[in-house]
Amino acid sequence: MELASTSKLLLGSIDAWLLSQPSLFTRNKTLLPVVLQRQTLADGLARYLNQLGLQRRVKTLTLHELLAKDDDQQAKGNGPANRPMSRKPPRMAPRVGAMSKRNRNCLWHCGRVTKNISRICDFCWADRNRIYRERKAREAQEPKHRTAKQQAHIEKLKRFKDGKISQGIAYSE
Repeated sequence: MELASTSKLLLGSIDAWLLSQPSLFTRNKTLLPVVLQRQTLADGLARYLNQLGLQRRVKTLTLHELLAKDDDQQAKGNGPANRPMSRKPPRMAPRVGAMSKRNRNCLWHCGRVTKNISRICDFCWADRNRIYRERKAREAQEPKHRTAKQQAHIEKLKRFKDGKISQGIAYSE
């Protein structure tokens, strides 16, 4: 018990001294050795208190204390009798930089309105794997739009591959 109380007093005085310092770092940008020693002392105090069986406990209120507390809240106007009956949250003023109404439609064009920052509604997000597979299947059926330069390059690659195949040279795709 004496060790715990001594450790607590030392810890308090070290904390007061540390808080009075302009910085916890030396000129070489290393932590003051006192900080590490303080941490060791705090760990020791925690071990002492654990050995003594002293742990934080929540105060349990008696029935009379609970009733008195409720009476005090009602007298101040904070009790259940003065609360509104509806469960709606209070309307808050819009934040600066909040999304405007035109930006609240789902990005995946399902037609739903969302308040998510990602602008993807919860239903689309939950069903994202199916949506991804459908999009890939659609893209596989549709011909890809390529510029003339891209198309010429693809045809050149095809001729090159055909030439290698006709010569019997192996190539990897």
